[in-house]
This record gives sequence, C-alpha cells and structure tokens, in this order.
Amino acid sequence: MDSSQGAIAITGLGMVSALGHGAIPSCAAARAGIVRAAPLPDSHVHDGASHEPAALVGHPVPGAEGFEGIGKLAVLGWEALTDLLTSAGPGVPSGAGTGLLLALNDGYFIESLLARRARAAAKSEVRSEQRMEHEAKRQRVEAMLLPRLRELSGVAFHPGVQRLYFEGHGGFILAVADAVKMLRQREVGACIVGGVDSLLEPEVLKVLLELRVLKTPERPVGFMPGEGAAFIRLERAEEAARREGSTLALLEAPHFVREPQHRFSSEPSSGVALAEAIARTLRSAAADSREVGKIMGNLNGDEWRAREWGMVMIRERAHVAQAAMWSPAESFGELGAATAAFSLCAAVRAFQRGYSRGRRILVWASSESGLKGAVLVRTSAKRSSQEDEPRG
Repeated sequence: MDSSQGAIAITGLGMVSALGHGAIPSCAAARAGIVRAAPLPDSHVHDGASHEPAALVGHPVPGAEGFEGIGKLAVLGWEALTDLLTSAGPGVPSGAGTGLLLALNDGYFIESLLARRARAAAKSEVRSEQRMEHEAKRQRVEAMLLPRLRELSGVAFHPGVQRLYFEGHGGFILAVADAVKMLRQREVGACIVGGVDSLLEPEVLKVLLELRVLKTPERPVGFMPGEGAAFIRLERAEEAARREGSTLALLEAPHFVREPQHRFSSEPSSGVALAEAIARTLRSAAADSREVGKIMGNLNGDEWRAREWGMVMIRERAHVAQAAMWSPAESFGELGAATAAFSLCAAVRAFQRGYSRGRRILVWASSESGLKGAVLVRTSAKRSSQEDEPRG
C-alpha cells in the first residue's frame, strides 16, 4: 500500500480514557506525565509484605463505573465516538457514506485459561461448557454493540461497512488496512476506525490474576489493567482537500503478519513476525529511519512482550534504535484492543502540538494470539529541518 495509490488523511480523533473525556485532554494529560491509577473496588489480592488483602490497582475511566459487558463497551465507544463527531469541522462526511470498523478484545486470555483448566481436569466437557458460554457472550456483542453505538450516536453509517474485529491488540491495524483498501477503491467516502476495551471487568480480572499476568504486590512484573476507547476518521486526502477540510496527519502503509506462536505456546515468539510487519511498513512507505522520530507500541511492563520487542530491536536495529519510545500503558494502563488506536491518536496530537521529533511516527501492535501489525503516521505540515526538533 504505497503512497502512489493515493494519500490517506486523518481528519478526526475521538477518545475517552482514565485521563480525560476527549482526545485533546487525554493526550495533553499523558504528555504532562499525569497518571490516575486507583485501587479497584472488590478486587483484592494477597500482600506478602503486610500479610493482608490489598486492592488491585488499575486505570478506570471516570463515569464508567457500574457498567459491565456490552454496556461498558457501548458507553466507552459512545463517548469516544461523540468526541470525534462533535470536534469535527463543517462539511465532515458522516452517515450513510461513512464506514465504521471497530477492534475488540479477542478473548485470548479467557480461551487460554479454559484450555489450561480442561487439561488439568482432563475433562473436555468442562472446557466445552465454558467455551460455549464464552462464545455466547461474543455473539451477544456482535449482535448488540454496533446497533447500540448507532442508536447512541444518532449516525446510521454505511449499511454494508460496519464491522467488528475480535483480534486483540493487532485488530486495529487490521481494521485500518481494510479501511485504507475500501477508501482507495472508493467503496466508502470516509471510514471511522476505532478500538474499545476494558480489562477492569470483574470476570476478566479474575482470569488475568489466575494467569499471573497482572502487576500485584507479590508480582512486580506484569501489567496494570485499564480501559478506554479511541477513534480516528480516515478519508482520501484529495477529498479532504476538495471540501477544504482539516487534515490532521497522513496515514501510511498499514501491514500485518500472523505467526503460529502465541503467548502460552511451548515455543516463544522470536519477534520475526512483528519485525517483518514493521519492515514491510517502512519499505512500503519508503521511509528513511531518520524520519521516524518516535515509536509507539504496546509495551506494558509484561515480560513476554518486552522479550518480543527486544528480539525486534535486534533484527531491526537500523530502523528502530534511534527513535524515542512511548507506550499508552505508561499513562492509561493496559488497554487491550484499544491500545493501537490510543497510540495513533497520541501520534497525531504530537504532530499537531509540535513536540514530535521527525516527520513520521511508527505505531506497532502485537496480539497475544499471534497477529502483529504496524502503521506510520506522517505530519501533514511542511517543516524545515530546523523544525524537526521537538518543542516544549
């Protein structure tokens, strides 16, 4: 997907996070180093030092308390979508000509725990019953989430381009690649692509604790759960220019690769698939590594993900060693399927506010199930070499 096929413009952002109800306040708070981690009610673990129960710490979205399941996803998605729609300038396309693509949690951790329990019990029927329950929940999300978002937002969207991607972290990159393809083939006039997830659901927290992937008083290596939603609007750049719309940044070369290894497989990830996705993105965009001033990915304090990224750095050192690193987890906690969408919004805001070194930002994503993806965000401004240094 090289640039000769037509530039793709990012013409809108929307977010809701633990740091703010909107892309501008959320990204500004993250830039300022603000963190609002808080004890999670009714979620306790053992503290080996005090020998007393201790609350888990996470990054909840203010105002989303009390919602669970589809209701939580709908509330988060609606707030982020509303932010995008209300911050739009005049003449921004929406409605029947606009597609809606949404990345969601792939259920990998739940599936992995069900498989582990079944092996321990040596009873396939146990796994079968629990899997049927898990599949039923996914089917309810498929049937109810998009209609609920349409109802809350008041936007009909393109009747044939409303899709959910149950692919975890990498699902957003996959959705972006599909959106770019549809835009270039003129199947839609615009596409809104987003990610929404919550790892603060009581059932999800129990699963993550049992799998020992959360950061706790007795386990310093792990991630802190978070929640949120983020959306971007994509259009053909020439269309945005024709209607004199505001192009916030340009999107380039989304690529994804699948590998057979997954997080809990006997053979660990070698980083080959993620490195290949990044290399394809850079080659496709003909991007000089010196132009990539920042890399945003889903490093989150987890050893498995850090090891994978370490292997990528060995393989792609020439491309990634010089750039600054940032992860949404530093500010918002582990966001699951919303992570890459948060990264992309933060990249656009970095260009808008002028604090990003270089003309491009690389965003990568790695799903526990094996899907790896990468995409570039490029400034739409023409800057001199003296302006490539960040401000403030």
